[in-house]
Amino acid sequence: MVLVSLIQTLIAICTTFLIYKHLIRKSRLPLPPGPRGLPLLGNLLDLPRGQTPEFKHWLSMKDKYGPIGSVTVLGQHIILLHGREAVQNILESQSLKTSGRPQTEFGSYLCGYGRMMAMHEYDASFRKTRKLFHQQMGTKATAARYDGSSEREAGRLLAKILRNPPELMKHLGSHMATTVLKLTYDYSARQTAPDPLVELLHSVDGSFEASMIPLAWMVDILPLLRYLPEGFPFCDFQRTARLARHQLEKATEEPYLFVKQQMSRGNYNPSFVSRNIENVTQRGDLDAEDEHDIKWSAFGMCQAGTDTVLSALRSFIIAMIMFPDVQRKAQDEIARVVGPGRLPTFEDRDDLPYMQALVKEVHRWGPVVPMSVMHKADGDIEYNGYLIPRGSIIVANSWWLLHDPEVYPDPSAFDPDRYLEREEPDPTAAAFGFGRRACPGRLIAESAIFITAAQILAVFDVGKALDGEGREIEVELEQTAGLLGRPKPFAYRIAARSEKHAELVRQMEARYEGDKDDAVVMEGMLSAE
Repeated sequence: MVLVSLIQTLIAICTTFLIYKHLIRKSRLPLPPGPRGLPLLGNLLDLPRGQTPEFKHWLSMKDKYGPIGSVTVLGQHIILLHGREAVQNILESQSLKTSGRPQTEFGSYLCGYGRMMAMHEYDASFRKTRKLFHQQMGTKATAARYDGSSEREAGRLLAKILRNPPELMKHLGSHMATTVLKLTYDYSARQTAPDPLVELLHSVDGSFEASMIPLAWMVDILPLLRYLPEGFPFCDFQRTARLARHQLEKATEEPYLFVKQQMSRGNYNPSFVSRNIENVTQRGDLDAEDEHDIKWSAFGMCQAGTDTVLSALRSFIIAMIMFPDVQRKAQDEIARVVGPGRLPTFEDRDDLPYMQALVKEVHRWGPVVPMSVMHKADGDIEYNGYLIPRGSIIVANSWWLLHDPEVYPDPSAFDPDRYLEREEPDPTAAAFGFGRRACPGRLIAESAIFITAAQILAVFDVGKALDGEGREIEVELEQTAGLLGRPKPFAYRIAARSEKHAELVRQMEARYEGDKDDAVVMEGMLSAE
């Protein structure tokens, strides 16, 4: 008995010693390298300023400190990843520890954007919402159920372009909003005038981006301000947040109620929301928690899908202007496979390898999210002799990962052949996020870009605009600062490839002339508040 007690004591002492050694070692591990900060402020002055895109600003960190670096701002550690190995080891292999999202007082809590899937904490509600996505669009088979609606909306886009070519960018914006609303809610947006639900979504998108600018809101620096009333000095943010929250809740609630109304009348086609409601009711009653998860996952699909795919399509247009040989090669493939009498469909996809490679190159050449959405470390992480403390914000420079010349030779060139002839790495993994926070709607987004780009190239030529003296206007891809790297405005020219191609678009448009929209129903719902 004494021997047993002695052994237990020795085991306890050894265990305590090992834990102590581990803690001492961990406490001595340095942060990843970075610039020296100021007292209290830390590296506040090292943050991006002005209109310089974040990915460009942080490239200097890569050049000076290597594939992993850090800055500390007001006590908050920010870890910057510029190496594929670092991303793989930290965001992929240790995704259980790095799947959190940093929450902000203004955007996450006061405005309510923390409830959106893209910004939600990694908890049970997030995992359930992600499961809804996977069930409805997580495989090629389930995602293919939405192909018909995507083709139809792409056809409507062609008709708008043919009628008014100079408004191409505006047409692309409304096209993505109407496509996502159709897939999510089976909502048919108004085509010939502004649609109330499309305008509401655009309003929320603008408020969301403004709310998430780091340190732009005083309450994010002094959180106690959130408890002061709206009219108090320095509390103008309270009114801004109240209005943003109201718009967000309308955009989440009203289209969901629209689907339930249509389902109760038996007057609906399958959509993301209706399929999820049917799945739940087949197992039992639809409770408040189910409704919360479905409506917020649906809004997350709209919010994430509209602006991201739109930015990708704008990059596609710029690429076609800058690299006309690529445009011609894609058009030749479409003509050879599809023929002159119809538009390309998803059934042609497997027979259009160059077009598929072109879509991949759009993701690499003009990544929609050049700096990944922020991750949060939910536990201490050791990597290559460095400590990433619990609570650290972790950001990967996706733009660099996709433009590293050692991985993608001649990275500034738009070259789909790099995936066909040279088998360079598929860029979609870095373009759509990492670990357990990778975009769950990736397959739908890729399909929307493919069918839209293929149908545009089938019937239109895209080229350089001419100035007042008839000279071509050069363009290049310049992206804005912010979460989304939107291409800055650029000049372009788009025209039907021939009268036969224009007639093909008119014939397609004639098939949709009798379609009714749901705008009047939505206007009634929104005005009934």
